[in-house]
Amino acid sequence: MIFRYRLKDPKAMIRIGMMFLAIALVGQRFFHPYFATKARDDFFDGLIGLLFGLSIGINLMAARLLARQRRSSGC
Repeated sequence: MIFRYRLKDPKAMIRIGMMFLAIALVGQRFFHPYFATKARDDFFDGLIGLLFGLSIGINLMAARLLARQRRSSGC
């Protein structure tokens, strides 16, 4: 319910996208499991990839929404 209002504000969407990017970068560097099995290593790689994908997708949606708002305002 909280995100419904945030999805209309491109600045808030960019903040959310950058938060996912920061989590993915920190997770890639620090949360890599030691003595990992192949399945656990693949799971963490998939999770990091999902976070990067969410970041890219949300930032692109925010850029599109921001461009649409600029076009409609007549600037």
